[in-house]
Amino acid sequence: RGHGLLATLAHTTLPVVALWTQRVPAGMGAVDIDHAGGTALATAHLIGLGHTQIVFYGGGVSSGVEHFARREEWYARALAVAGLSRACALHDGPGLVSAVRNGVTAVVAETDLGAAAAYRSLRAAGLRVPDDVSLMGFDDIQGAEYIAGGLSTVYHPAAEMAAEGVQALVRRLTGEGAAQQLIPARLVLRRSTAEPRTS
Repeated sequence: RGHGLLATLAHTTLPVVALWTQRVPAGMGAVDIDHAGGTALATAHLIGLGHTQIVFYGGGVSSGVEHFARREEWYARALAVAGLSRACALHDGPGLVSAVRNGVTAVVAETDLGAAAAYRSLRAAGLRVPDDVSLMGFDDIQGAEYIAGGLSTVYHPAAEMAAEGVQALVRRLTGEGAAQQLIPARLVLRRSTAEPRTS
């Protein structure tokens, strides 16, 4: 949704490079963050720590938001590659608390703000991060280092995306064809993820 303007611009002679989307009309340039790769990295990190019961926290596919859907899809793919089963996505505190009490040991939140909400619910229920459950965010927003005592997250390279978008537009203005580019995301590991408890 929200791509009506791009459809309109596709019928003009203006060179256009869209930012923060991978759904563009044919012949239009685009630069986006690698949401899929970033989420796969985050999920693989938790699997590497030894977690086998990992839940996705957020609207994901059901939200209708392109990036959130992609993040949930690639969380699921990373689990499948590791031979692990997935649970239904959660985005309410009581459901998350119940899941942790029933064996979930790690959470991939679709955003850092979602991770902050998850942390509040877990803490209110007397559950500790990362002792009882590891928590991973996405975006590395300002202040992420203060969430859950230091949120492990995926850095969202928005500034790099914007800079590459400007360069892509310059290339279009000098006659180069349209291209779609993804800016790699990377993990920022802090204190909210750890090996699962053994008890």
